[in-house]
Amino acid sequence: MSKYLDEFNEDIIIKVLRAYLINSESHRTIQRNILGLPAPAKGGGFVAMEILHHYGIKGEHKGLLQNEVNLDDYSDLFRLAIYKVKEFNEVELLAKEAIKSNNHKIFEQKAITEIDRTTKQRIGQSVLRSIVLENYSGICAFCDIHQSDLLVCSHIVPWTMDSENRLNPTNAILLCRHHDGLFDKGYFGLDSDYNIVLSKKSDPVISNLLKNNKFKAPMSDQPNFDFLMRHRVDVCGL
Repeated sequence: MSKYLDEFNEDIIIKVLRAYLINSESHRTIQRNILGLPAPAKGGGFVAMEILHHYGIKGEHKGLLQNEVNLDDYSDLFRLAIYKVKEFNEVELLAKEAIKSNNHKIFEQKAITEIDRTTKQRIGQSVLRSIVLENYSGICAFCDIHQSDLLVCSHIVPWTMDSENRLNPTNAILLCRHHDGLFDKGYFGLDSDYNIVLSKKSDPVISNLLKNNKFKAPMSDQPNFDFLMRHRVDVCGL
């Protein structure tokens, strides 16, 4: 087993497999763009290569899934890699369809027996995050933080409270981790004019941190007023 598998989550591993087997990306490109690791001209891509080799994926398999594949010709680990990629693609396409058609129930209701619920939810959140990042031009709605690893696709009505709107872009705001923590824990909400409303939990320190913050409207999918009201009532206790 590759020592690098435990260093990355399941989604990252699947994206590595997909990039090689479907998109024909090089080891260096995968290592730089997906694993977020240096990939120098000499020796770059070694980590990506190690992950692929764990599943028995070698140079001759690059772009393999661009065509139909007879799985009987491959080992169990190799077949597992292909199943992972196909399942991931299926759920990702379903999530995109749900968001594009504005029918968010379809993602929760349609049965996908080959993939567990946790994975399905994680992929759905990844798709929603991509859309919200684009809507807010990759910048926090309340400050100028733009580093991707510091930004959160923050649900207005929490994920656990409303399964039907988990993939609804109007139920999400792009926030930095600082503002997401305060919003998620109910220290502040937004009124119908998108002004910050402090809850009773907020002390003078938090009030001072938020006093000059102004909401920056997204290019599309403005936060839904009903969702904002539910957040103020159910999360902030206002």
